[in-house]
Amino acid sequence: MIELPSCSAIAARALSDLAQRLPVGFELAGHPVVASLCLGAPPAPPADWRRVGLVVATQQAAVSLAPTLLPPAATAHWPEIETVGVPGALRDILRGLLLDDIAATVAPLAGDHPRWQPAPDKPLPHAIALANARTLAPVGLLELDERALAWLAARCTDLPRHTVDIDGVTMPLDLIIDRVVISRTELAALGPRDVVLLDRTPVDADGGVTAVLCMPGFPGFRVRIDGGRATLDSPVDAAMDTPTSPPAASIDEVPLVIDCDVGRIGLTIGRLRELSAGQVLDLGLDATQRVSLRLNGQVIATGELVRIAERTGVRITDVLLSRTT
Repeated sequence: MIELPSCSAIAARALSDLAQRLPVGFELAGHPVVASLCLGAPPAPPADWRRVGLVVATQQAAVSLAPTLLPPAATAHWPEIETVGVPGALRDILRGLLLDDIAATVAPLAGDHPRWQPAPDKPLPHAIALANARTLAPVGLLELDERALAWLAARCTDLPRHTVDIDGVTMPLDLIIDRVVISRTELAALGPRDVVLLDRTPVDADGGVTAVLCMPGFPGFRVRIDGGRATLDSPVDAAMDTPTSPPAASIDEVPLVIDCDVGRIGLTIGRLRELSAGQVLDLGLDATQRVSLRLNGQVIATGELVRIAERTGVRITDVLLSRTT
């Protein structure tokens, strides 16, 4: 059940039913479209869209149509109309043809022939967005009142409910090269060209970078990165445990754990389950060019890897912290 404070129980039940079945693709007057549920206040259609009222099976609604949604008969006769636009003298004629096409499509689905009328003065409280199925560009907006929403939900019960393939869900993974502890006072003083020294030495003599490919709650895999490719070495045990620090004497000295990573990628759960030592991942980025410092997942600074004697550090190039005086 979707709980929305501004909705009645009837509307909330209808939204809950529709949310399980939308988005859905279908043809509208010869155009492949995808219908998606809009939660919250309906978006305002662009100024060049045409808005018209609609009555079907005693239900009141309003439809806004993009000028790119043209009658199939018009595009068949004038293929160039999709690229050069619609002349002003033809707009009302083509709009009438399009509404006739839409009515012919809707009638067998609704069990009643739609009747067009002037659009209501105010937006109706619920909406379904229509987009081109190929480009996902917005092409229409269907506004509904509470009764029309419940009526539509009842007519959509035959649509299949959406299911999710868990192995197909993409998870974000960070390529972490080290994890350091820094106090709030030290963090606030951080500026460009400062160097944060790392406890580990992630860069080897050949210029390859050792990192841990991990996500929250999972120890991850140790990888060696060369440019845009990562080779899995082995699963990680406790290599990236949070470093310890002495107790803080004040709030400003509370230790903050900073993740230093060289990139973020997405892998499906199914792909993660198949990973094993020796496999090579194409990262789609050069993971040796930039380092991000993240505090609780948020990037607070960026930098570059530098070597200082036998230590490796991150030389700060940009700080993304607001400064307070």
